[in-house]
Amino acid sequence: MNSFYVKGISRHGYGEGVLRLVQTETGWTQHVVEGDPDFRACLNVDYVSKQSEEELRTWLRCDMKNMNVLQDWLKSSDEEAIA
Repeated sequence: MNSFYVKGISRHGYGEGVLRLVQTETGWTQHVVEGDPDFRACLNVDYVSKQSEEELRTWLRCDMKNMNVLQDWLKSSDEEAIA
């Protein structure tokens, strides 16, 4: 199963943080691994419609600004900027 991290700022005023996304049999699970209190409270979700990774990244662009996808959260040199 695929997994990756997203670091960014919420477009909806929840602050900033880091999300871990893990592919499941039914879609993806998203958990905050670091972030502002509102970011933590609002962005722990499950996606259960068997979304592809590309679909998920498209949705994330709607929710996050200044978003970077990280293959490994601890190695920020591996960041891949998403416009």
